[in-house]
Amino acid sequence: MKNSNIYIISDNKEFAEKKSAEISLSRKNDNIEIVGYNRISSILNNSNADVIIMHVEKKEQAENIRKIKNNSNTRNCSVIVLSEFKDSEFLCRCYDLGADDFLDAKAEEPALFIRIMWSLKNKMNRDKNTQKSDILAIYNITDRETGFYKENCTSQIFEREYKRCITNYRDAIFMMISTDLSCRSGIDIKDIARLIKQITRTSDLKGFVSDDIIYLMLFGTKETGARKLFEKVNNMLTFDCSVSASAMKISDNDSFSGSENSLKKMLKKSLAEGNSFSFLQTENKVINDKKTENNTNIGFKNFENIIKPTFFKIQSIYEPKFYNTEIKQLAIGKERTFIIKNRENKSVITVNYSDLSAIVITTEEVFKKQTRKDEKVYSAKELTESKLENIVLHVAERFRKNLYGSVV
Repeated sequence: MKNSNIYIISDNKEFAEKKSAEISLSRKNDNIEIVGYNRISSILNNSNADVIIMHVEKKEQAENIRKIKNNSNTRNCSVIVLSEFKDSEFLCRCYDLGADDFLDAKAEEPALFIRIMWSLKNKMNRDKNTQKSDILAIYNITDRETGFYKENCTSQIFEREYKRCITNYRDAIFMMISTDLSCRSGIDIKDIARLIKQITRTSDLKGFVSDDIIYLMLFGTKETGARKLFEKVNNMLTFDCSVSASAMKISDNDSFSGSENSLKKMLKKSLAEGNSFSFLQTENKVINDKKTENNTNIGFKNFENIIKPTFFKIQSIYEPKFYNTEIKQLAIGKERTFIIKNRENKSVITVNYSDLSAIVITTEEVFKKQTRKDEKVYSAKELTESKLENIVLHVAERFRKNLYGSVV
């Protein structure tokens, strides 16, 4: 039905027909169509769709939300997920994919009716925002493809919003992000923008500036939210590219120009190191995920500052390259463990901070039931970040070559 405005996607015909009957009783003017998951393409061709109700009986079915949200005809549609899965991981995944609402599949009729009413209102607001975006693009204020403000407008708009933000938001972040210098020639800044658009809210401010830098203003967000955004972008990027970023809490500085200059300086240092995130604290101390090496005795706190970013960096590099393979990190007491494993193979690196003078690193690799084990003791002065990175990198490379043979 080309004029259908409400769709129910389900492979359970009895369930779908029951829900369709409930909706028809409440909203007689709606045209409702039921489709199976194998016929989702028929929805994508209909620009009249307002609400899509997705009955999820298998968790992998939720991945179809992305198809709906990435399609020009249905991107403004409200997606309601009906499911009996209620674990936080599943709910967060649905949200990340673009779901607008969630309802228990066993919920009674009034609950679904309320969700549909809200979803129709949400669709109308999205359509209005799309119209506004089209007008801004026509007048060269925003980039039509990404919706980001263009270079000629970004600083002016951000300065205005910065002042408003100080008054109206207790938690808000001003952030700059850019492709690392080592791979800048191989990727367009718009590729980064498209990733950022997927993982930020429509209310967040986003704009291009010169030198391949993106400005972000994240409302209702704290330092942890900015760090998560940085990590997500790096995890979504290809194997041979990464980004660096700098950020600060807007309420820490009343001056937009002062904050802008500080973040630019921090970003420059982060880019020099690569794959680095810096956060400006109130007392103007920079907390940087990529620590510089020093040859002095490292206390346990500095030991942590070497382990965490190194493990994260290697994990973010290799996760996209391994199929059906898990990479995880464990922290127990003063012991930190990095694990790569699948059904047949397993590599484990254990770093143990035994005392102020000795750090023990144990590697155990099991490839097709053949075990290789090694243990080395390093002095606190000897174990720098680059040293640890080389150790973890070599283990990850051996795992990869065991899976795929030659370099891929």
